[in-house]
Amino acid sequence: MSTEQRMVEEPARLDPQASRPLERIREGIRAREGTVVIGLGALLLVLVAQLREPAVPWLTWDARVYWEASLTTDLYAEARVGALGAYLYSPAFAQLLAPAGLLPWFAFVFGWAALSMAVAVALVRDAVARHRWLWLPLATLAILDIGAGNVNVILAGAIVVGFRWPGAWALVVLTKVTPGLGLAWFAVRREWRNLAVAAGVTLLVIGLSAAFELTSWAEWMTMLASNATPVQLHGDIAVPAHVRFPVALLLVAWGARTDRAWVVPIACVLLLPVIWPNALALLLGSAALFYGPPPRSGRFEGRAA
Repeated sequence: MSTEQRMVEEPARLDPQASRPLERIREGIRAREGTVVIGLGALLLVLVAQLREPAVPWLTWDARVYWEASLTTDLYAEARVGALGAYLYSPAFAQLLAPAGLLPWFAFVFGWAALSMAVAVALVRDAVARHRWLWLPLATLAILDIGAGNVNVILAGAIVVGFRWPGAWALVVLTKVTPGLGLAWFAVRREWRNLAVAAGVTLLVIGLSAAFELTSWAEWMTMLASNATPVQLHGDIAVPAHVRFPVALLLVAWGARTDRAWVVPIACVLLLPVIWPNALALLLGSAALFYGPPPRSGRFEGRAA
């Protein structure tokens, strides 16, 4: 075979640059596969939840709580950790969802699932494009949370976005509360401006919300205090908070000092008040930070050269 023929038939071997467009195409195909799996799996669970009688207790239950919170004026009447139908987030989150009360339940649950699916796909796209096998564990985490109707996938997105726009951490603080300790990342790195922005946006939201629902904020604080004592639950990952929280903060500090942003969503899982299995969807943020573009902040100033 002549040299010219080999140059035509084996361009990638002679010119490595020629293989890059093909690899990008393959990565795009793998990313679309992950998108299809997440979309079909989540929609199937949501559809089953709406059509099955009697309903499966955990399917779309949290979404139902969010939708009903947009309709009630007594948010915390039955607020107890582990109780079905309990709304435990801040009044600000309920106010954010207020327009949902204008929608019928069926429209809201599919819209909420669609939003979560879009966030999940954005988070896993780079990871699945690099390694096809990752779509199975990542899609499983996403589908479990989207099927439950919880906000964990969206919070994973907020954590990732929060490295570039720290105000996004307000959503984490005003829903799950304690994972907001992940903001220690900025403190360890002495990124005081980012920390101030995150705190300032959170306080601004609280102030605006309290101007309309001051009583609800007092009730929320009371509810948080009454649920601070650990109780026996069923179905959670039962590792006590006094064990998890110090480990999580050490993990954040290590990640901050070694420029490993991907550890922060892992720490936020450990910082949850209660770790339900679907809460592991926060780990989608780790996949996005590990395989995606690095956070906008530079390297840790105190790191040795």
